[in-house]
This record gives sequence, C-alpha cells and structure tokens, in this order.
Amino acid sequence: MMKILYVNINSLYGKLDQIKAYFETYKPDIIGIAESKIGNDFDDNELLGANFSIIRLDRKKGAGGVLLAINNSADQMKLLGYSNGPGESICATIQMSCYVTFNLILFYQPPSEYSLENFETLLLDNPSKYENIMFGDLNFPDLDWCSNHKGCVKTDSKKFGFHKKALEIINLASMNQFVHQPTHRCGNTLDLLLVTKPLLDYLDVKCEVLPRISDHNALLFEINLPQKIKAKKPPVIRFNYVKADYEATESEFSECYDHLSKMICRLRKAGYWSIVASRSAWTITSLLTNCHRKTNLGVTDL
Repeated sequence: MMKILYVNINSLYGKLDQIKAYFETYKPDIIGIAESKIGNDFDDNELLGANFSIIRLDRKKGAGGVLLAINNSADQMKLLGYSNGPGESICATIQMSCYVTFNLILFYQPPSEYSLENFETLLLDNPSKYENIMFGDLNFPDLDWCSNHKGCVKTDSKKFGFHKKALEIINLASMNQFVHQPTHRCGNTLDLLLVTKPLLDYLDVKCEVLPRISDHNALLFEINLPQKIKAKKPPVIRFNYVKADYEATESEFSECYDHLSKMICRLRKAGYWSIVASRSAWTITSLLTNCHRKTNLGVTDL
C-alpha cells in the first residue's frame, strides 16, 4: 500500500512542526504540498530529512508554488523519474510493481486563473505512455462531487462555462474523482484526486479528509495493489478417437504425402536436399498437426 499526504499549506513557513506531526502519525510515502510559498532561503532538509527526495517548483517567496517529497526507502514503490509540467505542476513517474506504473501529477490552479490550458495539456496532451493520477488544489468551487465520481456543475454557478469545460476535460481523460467532502473552510471541494479508469482495474483507491492546518483540509490517499492477477489456465484438450473421421484423415495423409514427394523431387534437382534433412522435425510436426486436426479427430474442450 502506498500513502500520499496532501495539503494546501498556504505557506510552509511556521508550519513545519504540523507537517512533521502529520508525517509521524500517518507515515506517508509521498507528501504533496500546494501553495508552499517558499523561497531560496528554505532548506529542503528542514522538511523531512535526507530520506526524502524533494522536488520543488517555487513561484516566488510568499506566493504559489508546489512541492513533492518522495520517500527513498519505501519498499512498495519506486521513483523512475520526474519533470516540471506546464503551470505549477510536478509530474513523477511511479512504479508500484512490474505491471503497474503511472504518472503522479501534483497540480495547483490559482483561483485567479480562468484558463484551462495547463490543466488540459496535463490530462489530454501528455506524451507519456503511462496512465495518470492527478491531485492538488484545482480550484473548481462550482463542481459538486458529493454524489458520485463524475461530478456535475452546480446550478447556481457564476462561471458555468468554465466549470463545464473543466468537467468535460476530466471526462475526456476518462478519470474518476475520489474526494467527496468539502476541503475548504468555505465549504467547497477544491482539492481533488483524479485517477484514470484503466488504473482502477489494478488499484484500490481510498481518500480520507483530515483536519485543517490552513484554510484547507489535509487529505490522505491510500493506493492499494490487489492480489496479483492470476493468469488464466489454458483449456485442457481431449482427443475423442471414437468420433474421429478416419477416412478424411487418410485422405489428408495422402495429399500430404503427394505434396512432400513433389517438394523433395524439386529440392533434389536443385541440390537442396540437405535443407529437407535438417527440417525433418518440422516435417514430422506438420504431419502430426494434420493428423490431429479438430475436424477429423473430434477434439473437445473440457
């Protein structure tokens, strides 16, 4: 199981002790922070120490910014790489097993920004071959997520077109949303967890809303791998010789013999008989295949 702790911290300055307390309580493998609002004077080791890889995208001291901290010693996951995406976003490629790898995207959409270009690029124009999990403060206050994973635009929305377009992008990206409670003190669900539906065939995703340490609630995401999917056993083949069509089998043997005789004669004349000798095993296999064809030997699947 992989745990992700996320919070819009509204400035890390003065709140390190609270973040560390959350870390000691929930033991997350990854910590995502929006509105870090830190500058060059902030030392990464002040946050969680050397066991974590800190990936930062600072806007300027006192405004915006995102930060992703990944535990280097976590057994259940591996960081394959990362990059800074459009806008205020960090994209990390995470491997949970030999058959589950995905892009983990931390994204912050400022409340004053009404362009969805960066959001659309991350979800629909991402060149990566892996599926996406996005989380962060997306600032879509007029989207209602209380009833299901797909959401809807609130009827009293003052920016209906903007929120409708955001919802269309989420649906086009084939994503489900897992935060169904308000995450801001004003009662809106601003902080979201979006997971592409193909990943849900392999992952079990849960979300817990935690107490606030800023104007936003903290969130704890649990991503579980189910038991390893067992490969399907091939069907057992039984030959029912009582129902075999021996006359058709004899006819096919005769046709096969005539064909081989003509082929051998041509090869001998061309001086390629050694090829036939080296392919004797192949020749026998072909004969057996004809001998055991389903139409002639009454093959049935158990």
